[in-house]
Amino acid sequence: MNNKRLMRTNNKMFLGVAGGIAEYFGIDPTIIRILWVVFAFATSFFPAILTYVVLAIIMPEDNFVGKVQTEEVDYDEEVIVKDA
Repeated sequence: MNNKRLMRTNNKMFLGVAGGIAEYFGIDPTIIRILWVVFAFATSFFPAILTYVVLAIIMPEDNFVGKVQTEEVDYDEEVIVKDA
């Protein structure tokens, strides 16, 4: 079963809607933003703006709740501190 959820993302320029849609479909957010601008021009802006606001309200924000850290941390690594 696919556990992907459509959520607003932290990869955002305004409210994270385009970034969330892009993460859901696995594509670059710039493509979604360009398509959104084309949609806005094609519909005289109001429907595109209204759709964006509705999505921003109904899409939950991705707060990284329940996500597992995927990067391993090496605690035995030597740290060198230089005086300025």
